[in-house]
Amino acid sequence: MKQPIMIFKDRKLGLYTHTICGLNIFSSNQIEVYKFEDPRIVFLQALCVQEAISAHTGNLGDFADTPEEIFGVKESASYETVPIGIYGGYFYDVSSFSYFPACYFEDVTSESNFWEMGEKSDFDVLDVLYRDAIAFYIGQESDVKGKMEELFNSGFVSHEKWVNDVTRIYKTLILSGGDNSIFTIYADKKENFDVLSYAIKAASATIENHQWYQNNYSELEWDEEYNTCLMKKRD
Repeated sequence: MKQPIMIFKDRKLGLYTHTICGLNIFSSNQIEVYKFEDPRIVFLQALCVQEAISAHTGNLGDFADTPEEIFGVKESASYETVPIGIYGGYFYDVSSFSYFPACYFEDVTSESNFWEMGEKSDFDVLDVLYRDAIAFYIGQESDVKGKMEELFNSGFVSHEKWVNDVTRIYKTLILSGGDNSIFTIYADKKENFDVLSYAIKAASATIENHQWYQNNYSELEWDEEYNTCLMKKRD
């Protein structure tokens, strides 16, 4: 039986990884869906139901001149500007790419206005994901605020070191890749991936219950080379 979502397990940067493929099925097949019915957003919001989640954004200068234009003022949107950013799936020192601030959201819930970014503009959270300019930290440990402040203030050394350091504070780290065609999840313990099961089921159900998927199921084939998802056969 075809599965709409595939998970590839590996080790990278000294950590365990799960790479989740298939969540981009609708966008890759050019099927329009409401953003909160997109499997990628369903997956991320389902994680919020189970665990405390933080988010971390980088250079979004393609969309706005300031973070306030995207997220609103800091007091209402609960974020702070930080010296380390994320873009193209890699963390970087903001001082070397400084024309747009990086932002850290300590607490993102499934109903947070974080997901409404760009509601009054021509972009939304999916566009940020397409830039791979966002990271999600899942499962906060104790004193996450103090630990993250210390980590941000310690100075940026490398992408690899940041990934390893942050997975000692949170259970898992999620990075999008391939223009948001995949999610790669990092953890220092295999059991930390257990938190993903509910979110994967929720995203799978969103795909399997969609009329287009049901109508075209027999014509779908997995495309590993370009889209990393099920694609409808072309004549």
